[in-house]
Amino acid sequence: MNRKTLFLLTSASLALVATATLFGAAKGASFPRAGVTETTLWKHYAAVTESENVHGSKEFWASCDDLGHHVLVEPTTGTIQEGGDFSKTAYFDDLAYGDDRYVPSAFETRNAVYPVSTGSHSFAYGIYPQSVIYDDYDLINALDALDESAIGPNGWYLYGGSYYAKMKTGATSTGARFDNGESIAKNKTYWFACEPIEWDVLHREDGTAYLLSDKVLDAKCYYDGTTSRTIDEKTVSPNNYRYSDIRTWLNGAFLDTAFALGEGSIMTTAVDNSAKTTETGTNPYASEDTEDKVFLPSYRDYMNVYYGFVNSEGATSTRTAKSSELSRAFGVSYEKNTGANQWNGYFHTRSPKATYMRDIHVVESDGKMNAGYTNYDNIGVRPAITIGL
Repeated sequence: MNRKTLFLLTSASLALVATATLFGAAKGASFPRAGVTETTLWKHYAAVTESENVHGSKEFWASCDDLGHHVLVEPTTGTIQEGGDFSKTAYFDDLAYGDDRYVPSAFETRNAVYPVSTGSHSFAYGIYPQSVIYDDYDLINALDALDESAIGPNGWYLYGGSYYAKMKTGATSTGARFDNGESIAKNKTYWFACEPIEWDVLHREDGTAYLLSDKVLDAKCYYDGTTSRTIDEKTVSPNNYRYSDIRTWLNGAFLDTAFALGEGSIMTTAVDNSAKTTETGTNPYASEDTEDKVFLPSYRDYMNVYYGFVNSEGATSTRTAKSSELSRAFGVSYEKNTGANQWNGYFHTRSPKATYMRDIHVVESDGKMNAGYTNYDNIGVRPAITIGL
């Protein structure tokens, strides 16, 4: 990726499929090849319908003369023979995400085990508690009856092929409400549905995509302190991103839960934290660069017109994001009045302001860029990742 444009640099690549099987397992194996003649023999394999826990495959034709090559459109040159039931072969078992024949199981699709394109500018990948379970009392009673044996690798409860999180609220913002208008109670236990995280595509390049969550997913403070500390004999300010609590959380608890079912498509990103990613080129609080799986966009990212934003700190719908019900349950600041910005949350950037050691750049509910303190726990999290395509 171009560091000048992105303010980040991809530092690792993802091998989507390790080796090609007899009938071609690698994504992109279906490009036209030379040597196809009237004598070329093709094996035809019908589509395999996916089920709840078993993936399927698309209809394809495999070349017997050029092992590893297949096409998804019926060849017009050569001889075609029926190949039998593809689901009974070892090659079907070896299919994986990245193969252009792969069709996910219902469980994979519902729980976003790997990136699924949901449009020309969006993906679903990973899951996170987002929507509260309101008045489905049968479901609530069933969830209440679960024991620890139902807890999955992400720490959430598996029921009916989907995950649910049981969470107790703390001190919430005054007047905070769920989408149905119900007041959010303090110190109350709720069930939340763990839903696929929807991501906006900010940039694609060289087989990668820079993605930004389209919602404010949670509420966390940037750093739980307002004074400098000493780390490795260096003075570290509260708004230093490298040593921030939010960076630790993103690459620890968040990564380990949201992508517990499969994080193989997330690339390690070299994140540029230099002063040029902030509002000034001489920011004394800019931190060292970091290498992260999950990160926050910078001030300059949110001003980048090539990402679809506006190059202005003023209010703009290009930067707004709705707050999830879970983030509101844990105190995120959001727009409570009706109108175009209703439910939109406040969220962090990774960038320190140059004016004061505990100031960071935040995005407000109307898209305006402003300042916030590092220890504010009512500012939301809108994470970003880079994935291999």
